Amino acid sequence: MHELSTRVAHLLETCKNRDIFSSYELWLRRTRGCIETTASLVCCAGAGLGQFGDICKLLGEIGSDQKMRESSLQGGDQLFVMRWTCLSLVAIRPILESDRPLHGDARRALEMPEGQHNPDTRDEQTLTCAQRIIETFGQTSKCLKELYNALICAENRTSETARKILRNHKSQISMLKHEVDFQVVDSWIGQIQREIDETTHGIVVRQLPGVIFEFEGRHTKPNHFSQFEEWLSDRHKFPLMFPLRNLNTIRSVALTQIPSILDGGWWSNTAFESMLKNLQESLFLSEQHEHLLHRQAWRLHDLSDGGALAFTVELFFLALRQLLSTSSSQESHSALYLGTFRAITSDWSKYKHILGTQKLLLDMVTPDRGIISSFDYPAYITNELLGLLSNILEGQTGLHIDDIVQQLTITRDSSNINNSLHAFYVKALGVITRARPPSS
Repeated sequence: MHELSTRVAHLLETCKNRDIFSSYELWLRRTRGCIETTASLVCCAGAGLGQFGDICKLLGEIGSDQKMRESSLQGGDQLFVMRWTCLSLVAIRPILESDRPLHGDARRALEMPEGQHNPDTRDEQTLTCAQRIIETFGQTSKCLKELYNALICAENRTSETARKILRNHKSQISMLKHEVDFQVVDSWIGQIQREIDETTHGIVVRQLPGVIFEFEGRHTKPNHFSQFEEWLSDRHKFPLMFPLRNLNTIRSVALTQIPSILDGGWWSNTAFESMLKNLQESLFLSEQHEHLLHRQAWRLHDLSDGGALAFTVELFFLALRQLLSTSSSQESHSALYLGTFRAITSDWSKYKHILGTQKLLLDMVTPDRGIISSFDYPAYITNELLGLLSNILEGQTGLHIDDIVQQLTITRDSSNINNSLHAFYVKALGVITRARPPSS
């Protein structure tokens, strides 16, 4: 093993310099062969990644050259995409774990006092920006719900009725129009994303299958609900979100027709129905964001103090879902996937006490909204996740654990769930319950 790893490491080193190859085709053939062999050695045979030197830049280069994300979506070149993905996940974990600028950015985005930009703010009880954003989305949801319920219950849908209802809810409309200053938070999220992109040589942000990052410059102020359709179809594959931009979108969609109706503009039943639809969609988006903002806060905590353990596990499951969706044979690659998971989680004991890491991993097994509920993952990998949870939670207590136990208990006693998911949730409940210390 040592001899083989040494030879492959030497060949990998030559791949870092294209100039020594007489043609692009020769470079590509050797690079692909070396990466596939290295992936097999590291993920299946237990070879240490350190034996192969710094390969992340080369992985990023070949990933960009071969358009990994697009290839995975098209189901082409499956074996190479699988091995590149697995090796990349193992390679990025120590990079994210040791990236101090990333840790600092994540900590500032998470803990920065909301009034920090104002030197006159001296209140020690000032909420952090993260808490204030969650509170603002909660207020937005409340206002939207009150408006929607008042309009949906109207006995007749004339223009005068609509205007009367809207006038009676001026405070809610005013709140939805009120500008909030979360731009600094969106800026920090953008900085975190750029740091991840740079330090992993584009692997995470631009190449990893199953993951989507929205860039700051992309539709900075989207103004139509349809722009959220992809996000709504699968919220897990968007690891980072920009709160201010999304809040502005939600509010602008809700308010699209309200000013015109209040000013006595053109009226029809169609306009009334359209207004109701906008409010309903905005309410749904706002309510969904409340949980996603909590999840993002846990993710930032994991990135700042948890060695990116849970963050990388999330990336693993997102990438695995994409690979399994296009793979013609799943069980034959189980050793590759199991080895990858074990490699990226081998140092779990260093981070088991980090609350954000615990919460993010627990969220993955939460009924209905957890990542496991979104895809039929093979039992061999979900069992590994439960094994990790057992290790992380052993001896731990807290309301976050009590809450998931309660949700899993309700799900265990429910008959409205498919058999495979029900079996998983029952097993998860047992694992988490056994991990808790006995009550005194």
